[in-house]
Amino acid sequence: MRLQSIEETTRPILAPGTTVRQDDDEVVVATMYPSDYTFTCADGSLLRYALSQFDGRSTVAEAARDFGVSLSQLKDVLLPLAVDGIVVDASPALLTTDPEEYMESFCSIGDFWALNIFDQPFWHLVRSGGASRDILLGWGIQFYHRVCGANVHNRIAASGATDPAVRGWLSRHYHEESDHARIFMKGLLQDGLPELMTRAALPTTQKLIEHSIGLARTDQIAYSSLDSLQQSPRHGQTVELINDQFDRMAALYPYAQGTLNAFREHTLIDIELDHSDIVLDKMVRTFGPPSREQTLKMLTVTRELVEHFHLFFDGILKHFSKVTLPGGAQH
Repeated sequence: MRLQSIEETTRPILAPGTTVRQDDDEVVVATMYPSDYTFTCADGSLLRYALSQFDGRSTVAEAARDFGVSLSQLKDVLLPLAVDGIVVDASPALLTTDPEEYMESFCSIGDFWALNIFDQPFWHLVRSGGASRDILLGWGIQFYHRVCGANVHNRIAASGATDPAVRGWLSRHYHEESDHARIFMKGLLQDGLPELMTRAALPTTQKLIEHSIGLARTDQIAYSSLDSLQQSPRHGQTVELINDQFDRMAALYPYAQGTLNAFREHTLIDIELDHSDIVLDKMVRTFGPPSREQTLKMLTVTRELVEHFHLFFDGILKHFSKVTLPGGAQH
């Protein structure tokens, strides 16, 4: 997915959470990673504006022309961003008319952006073995609320679909996912957490849920495109890999076995039900690839979802680093 070159026909999209600002004669591209990027140029305001507009609509050549920026300078600025994964190319998803090529191109962006979620402080801590019981169970509590929220927006999307086939696909997805909240509650109780402590969703969790609810009410295609991220990766996920991942986490966190087993069961059910074949796959195979404007909207809302997941995990880390949950020995 990483670009090794920038062409005139490349249609760049900045990675989720990336912002562009101007500091005197420097243009700073700030990212969700530890490193930001600074570029010095004579026409910094034009370059800043050009970079901030990259959402897949314009090619590099079109942006250089429209914003009065040197094409060679724009390509030179974009290349290190592309090599480091801060820029991806929307062209393949926007130009193809083949359903399978469309899904591969669109979902490859979701797969790539999903990696960004797992390269953040919460996940660095969890993978290191240094997370407390409060953080692990806090993750379980907030994911329980996310699953409860998914029941709401899955139901809204299914009930609002006017096409019988789409309604059937969305209804099936809703019913297949509807029992997962019970799985997480069982795991949290097993780890000694009183049920009373599971009742509060953090504001960042609620915003994550509301993002999907808003799309479920207004745009079933854009709503379904979120699964390009939520069911990532599109290829290569296996029962063996999932079990290996959670076996390693279980060894690190003996005080959160119930919660970790809930995440394991939730993930294995998705594999068993082949949820990597998302509803969007069925839509595209049946009706053909969405229009360019629809695809751009889908990329935008998927990018927004990544940003909400960043806030979701940051919210868990910040809140549960400061609290002591009852019901178990502290580690």
